[in-house]
Order: sequence, then C-alpha cells, then structure tokens
Amino acid sequence: MRRIGMLLLTLLIFAAATAWTQVKPEQICSSLTASDLSAIGATGPGVPAEMSMSKDPKAETTKMCSWRMPSGGIHVSVGKMPPGMTMDILMAEMTKPYTKLKAQGWTEQKKDFSNMKCSLFTPPAAQHDSPTTTNCIAEAKGMIVTAATVSKIPLAIDKVKVLLDSAIAHLP
Repeated sequence: MRRIGMLLLTLLIFAAATAWTQVKPEQICSSLTASDLSAIGATGPGVPAEMSMSKDPKAETTKMCSWRMPSGGIHVSVGKMPPGMTMDILMAEMTKPYTKLKAQGWTEQKKDFSNMKCSLFTPPAAQHDSPTTTNCIAEAKGMIVTAATVSKIPLAIDKVKVLLDSAIAHLP
C-alpha cells in the first residue's frame, strides 16, 4: 500500500510541476469516450481536479481527471509546457522516483513514439502485492499531456498511448 501511495504521489508531484492552461478539468474528463476508457478497463465517471502550483491562490494550476480501474486507476493531466523544458527532461523527472525501485529489481520497459514517451514499471515477482505503473507523456499544442496508471494488472504502453492520443485530439 505504501508503494501505491508513493506512485500516486509521484504522479501528483509531476502534475504540479506543469503550468496552467485554458483547459478545464471537466473538459479532460469529457474528452475521453466510454469506448476509450473501456479499452483500458476504466470504469465510472471521471473525477476532475485542479492542482495549484503554489500556495498563492492566483498561482497556475494543472488540470487533471482520474478514473477507477478494476485494480487501480488512471490519471490524465494537462498543463502548459514550461519554458526551456524538453520531453527528455520531463520524462526523466517523471521517472526519477523509480530509481530506487529499479535498484530493488523493478524492470522498466520504454517506448518512444514520434509525439510521446512512455514507460512501464513492473515489480519483481517476489513483490506480487506491488502495483505496476504505465506512464506516457506528450507535448501537444504547447501543452504537456500525461497519462499514468497504477494497477495490479500491467497495462500495455500501446493502450495508454491510444488513450493519450484521444485526449490530445480533443485539446482546444
């Protein structure tokens, strides 16, 4: 359970590192169809959220939406691309917390696409209670768009990519 919390915290920290956009959280939730979501096993309505970049009430926020899955969840977030950032830097930041896990025998599968970088982290067989996580990050229309899963059942990178492509297609 502690690892699940750490993985979710990683997602939230990364989401907080991105900047605001005109997209509303509800738009992220409604941009994905029931078909898009059922293809990855997500169920129920999306839960919209915004995360402030600082304690300043006027600070920029990251918009996100989360859905339940039978053995975990998926989170999609959108924020403005920070000046001077690159996809490589962002992916390195997104996967940095997994360094310790890799030292404990976790494996990482990476796959890069023309517009997206993805990774799947799987625990060693001895840690059968630990969830896997699949993360994809893309830059589109001046925004950073991410999808991250935490699940007992590994979710293939290609499935998360298709979901993120659908979310990107609906960005303003």
